[in-house]
Amino acid sequence: MNRVAADVERTHPQKYLGALAYFWAENAPDFPVHRQVAPFLTADRSQGYDPRFWREEMLLQRRWADAYADEAKASRRIGLYDYLYGQTFLVPRIHTRLIAESIRHARRVGFTDYFAETIPNWGLDGPMPWLVAQLLRDPEQSPELLLEEYYRRMFRESAAPMRAFFERCERQWRNQSGDAYWLKHYRNEAQAALFPSAVCAELRALLDDAAARAKSDLVRRRVAFHADAFGVTERFVAMQEARVRLASALMREQTPPEEPRAVAARVLAGEGGVCRRGRTRAAGAAVRARRDFVAGLVAQRSDGVGLRRHRGERRRCRAAARRSVAGVRANFGGSLRGRGRTKRTKRVAQRSACRPTPSGATRSGSVARTADAGKLDLRRRTGGAFFVSLE
Repeated sequence: MNRVAADVERTHPQKYLGALAYFWAENAPDFPVHRQVAPFLTADRSQGYDPRFWREEMLLQRRWADAYADEAKASRRIGLYDYLYGQTFLVPRIHTRLIAESIRHARRVGFTDYFAETIPNWGLDGPMPWLVAQLLRDPEQSPELLLEEYYRRMFRESAAPMRAFFERCERQWRNQSGDAYWLKHYRNEAQAALFPSAVCAELRALLDDAAARAKSDLVRRRVAFHADAFGVTERFVAMQEARVRLASALMREQTPPEEPRAVAARVLAGEGGVCRRGRTRAAGAAVRARRDFVAGLVAQRSDGVGLRRHRGERRRCRAAARRSVAGVRANFGGSLRGRGRTKRTKRVAQRSACRPTPSGATRSGSVARTADAGKLDLRRRTGGAFFVSLE
């Protein structure tokens, strides 16, 4: 890239060659980088709960900032590349303090630009995209003061319990065990273990408190929007825990390998006496939890990202519902307690998938600041990502 950049410099001295410091090219080279090469350092910075990972991330930022010759540093462009994913996670992936620290450190050592893949689950991501938008204006701002403003202006009389909800989510994410690795828990059912039922009950109590404090219809709708999204988390965790209990019951009885499918098939078919033993009770709970999760997920996805906004979305909703029901049947080797139950589940999923988007829901691929008066719109649609200069 240095050779290409040298050629570009002769004909287009104001142009830069963008590149990703990614995978095997993540480390800074041991030779100077041409001033017209603009690398973006990629990392899953939500993994900063691991002190070793975070120290290496800070050192890597500094190494890239120092990878230019002294005479090139005044005109270089170098950026951070983040993954602010939400939709691929069914649990809150909140890491506001890590984001704030990363952006502030990067700017101090000489980074000039920022890019993020944003596929939000607005109901669970909360203040994350908004906070990033504010910090990109001035990385030295206090994240605590910014978050105070967000909760006060977004939730008004319900600000205290809503802030407690998201901060409890952030502590839970950062208290996870194990080593950090790239996009940990991305589309992985193991993420349910991060928010066990006891923690979900604690978080639900905070949401109920926020709903009870809401006085205006606007605040009630905003609280309900996040509460509905967290309902998917609760169903997801319940489904996973039921599956674990089912597996444990089968293991304790030393059941032959073919027996789990037969047990689940009896439960799904509604045969008599299916609750006489622990394993069948666990199987019934697993089936019910999965069915509730599927219906809740389809409903929350439509409410959270605004399905039915374009022609043909209803057809895609129905196809998604059919795939969800088919997945349940395939997983347990039978219908949902007979043909009638399958049809009814399809109808429920279709109605949920095609439910209108509530007022106040924000489409994905945008960043917005909601204020009581004088709304400041920072929405920049760039195909599910946003790019901002730190200068």
